[in-house]
Amino acid sequence: PMVLIGTTGGGLPAIYGSVIVAGLAIMLLAPVFGRLLRFFPPLVTGTVILVIGISLLPVAGNWAAGGAGSADFGAPRNIALAAFVLVVVLGVQRFAPAFLSRIAVLVGILVGLAVAVPFGFTDFGGVGDADWAGISTPFHFGAPVFEFSAIVSMLVVALVTMTETTGDLIAVGEMTDRRVEPRSLSDGLRADGLSTVLGGVFNTFPYTAYAQNVGLVGMTRVRSRWVV
Repeated sequence: PMVLIGTTGGGLPAIYGSVIVAGLAIMLLAPVFGRLLRFFPPLVTGTVILVIGISLLPVAGNWAAGGAGSADFGAPRNIALAAFVLVVVLGVQRFAPAFLSRIAVLVGILVGLAVAVPFGFTDFGGVGDADWAGISTPFHFGAPVFEFSAIVSMLVVALVTMTETTGDLIAVGEMTDRRVEPRSLSDGLRADGLSTVLGGVFNTFPYTAYAQNVGLVGMTRVRSRWVV
């Protein structure tokens, strides 16, 4: 939807205007979603999370192949590096001591980087050209524009992300033996909404809870809010 909004004449100001409205709508609808908690059994929320995860698989596939549009897209060495990192993550998670197994994904990233540098996968030129510090300025691309069609599209997106967040929060609650009540669900959704409003102000896009992070809670068994 954001691509369509941006390419049909509205541009970035229309995108950010619709994002801000969607964030406000999420905050207002959060108590309503909280009262609908009984209509979200595991079958519903699990299916939503599964469908979203499956729809994201092509993204991971493109990254593993070298990034869509890259000159060496699909080259065996790209796929080999991705497979190597995956094997490292699974091996560390399964066989390493508890401390290392809980940071298996981080270990995989570091080992993958250590292999990628000498084999010429990396280019740090952009890092050298970047400033040491940067400041995000509100409405960097201009004042937001509120177009009706753009707002309607983004509200549909907001309903989908609210459903995903609901499933994520319920899943985390089950993992931590903490029952998700309507009030706690509403608070979580309000956090998403407020973040989305701030995202529209600071030139970024809607926020939502990520099922990947739910998977990390289950994988690492680290359930402390202090760690987060």
